[in-house]
Amino acid sequence: MNVSLKWLAELVDYPSLKELVDKFNLHSQEIECVTPLLDTKGLVVGLVTDTKPHPDADKLRVCHVDTGSSQLQIVCGAPNVEAGQK
Repeated sequence: MNVSLKWLAELVDYPSLKELVDKFNLHSQEIECVTPLLDTKGLVVGLVTDTKPHPDADKLRVCHVDTGSSQLQIVCGAPNVEAGQK
């Protein structure tokens, strides 16, 4: 059975993942493995500050994005991207 760590955190307090696994193994079922759903190394979340239609394409938008450390201009094909989104 797969259980979300976020869901477990709503039910119990735990200082570390290792301690949670040890207690779970001792008092309940054995945990076979802990698998992250996403490798977030290098992941950057940016804030869209402005969007405008691409000058040479009908279905593309030019987005100005603030990543905190730099300002980027990104061409995007999503029709619903708007300023203020992350």
